Amino acid sequence: MRARGQAAIMEDVKRDGNGGAEEQKERSMSAASLTGIHFLLTYRCSAACDHCFVWGSPEQSGVMSADDIDAYLIGASDLGTITSAAIEGGEPFVYYDELLAAVEVCHRHGLPVDVLSNCFWARSEQDAENALVPLVRAGLTKLLTSTDVFHTVYVPSERVDTAIAVAERLGIGTGKMVSRIESVMFRGRAAHALAPKDTREGVAWQECPTCPKEALASPRRVHLDRHGNLHACQGISIGNAASQSIADVARAYDPEAHPIVGALLRGGPTQLARMAMEDGFSPEERYVDACHLCYESRRALRPRHPRELGPDEMYGIAPPQPV
Repeated sequence: MRARGQAAIMEDVKRDGNGGAEEQKERSMSAASLTGIHFLLTYRCSAACDHCFVWGSPEQSGVMSADDIDAYLIGASDLGTITSAAIEGGEPFVYYDELLAAVEVCHRHGLPVDVLSNCFWARSEQDAENALVPLVRAGLTKLLTSTDVFHTVYVPSERVDTAIAVAERLGIGTGKMVSRIESVMFRGRAAHALAPKDTREGVAWQECPTCPKEALASPRRVHLDRHGNLHACQGISIGNAASQSIADVARAYDPEAHPIVGALLRGGPTQLARMAMEDGFSPEERYVDACHLCYESRRALRPRHPRELGPDEMYGIAPPQPV
């Protein structure tokens, strides 16, 4: 009788006490995996590339402040896991003063800082030097560049070559990111501009049982936009760092309980499509890839899950321009 009572007590402890701890441990495993924050400084861009999955364009507006970034990094410091920062867009160089301040803040927090750019500003070596020298002094670690058939519609590839040459002369790392049609993820503008023209056989909507691109259960990096949204995948928010700290968001993140992430973990984009069908979504017979199906399903689900599926910019809706 005593042993059985002790067993019952232990079962209660396991369920009510340790069980909760175990659940928290499972959730915090995703927090422990988080090592990088990619700041989407702005959705505004000098270009509007067809393959852009954040819908960057000159029509977008607004920028994240250095004070915001400082607060976000302070809020993330409790995790003790963040080891790198990146600043992206949109195109971060369209808000140069804010970009410079953002690099300074990240450097002050002891983080190596990468910046991703299409290099529209590198019209000459002198222009590139004028842009990069202050950033290097502020703590810029690496210049990542984007150039491909989509970008060169707006920015000549020679400007990228110029920026890389000057960056290497200044002693910082460089990297060139090239998107080819076979590697495009058909979400964002790509789902709108490129998918209708794609002639590949693609996949049936019933044939996408997993997410092939993102580690949604334990993300190693998140994208943080100017609204404070923390994106596990662009357009899927797991919390908002403007209303609670990154550490709190990460520790509370329960992938299985998240209405979008949980569905993707259980049945991939196919499961999202089934959810969207409850709201009147009629899937096409075939999609270019799993990302394409996922994105179109998410668009249909936004009215039901506005907090998790946003912001508008990620779905091709530009906010009103400031007066």
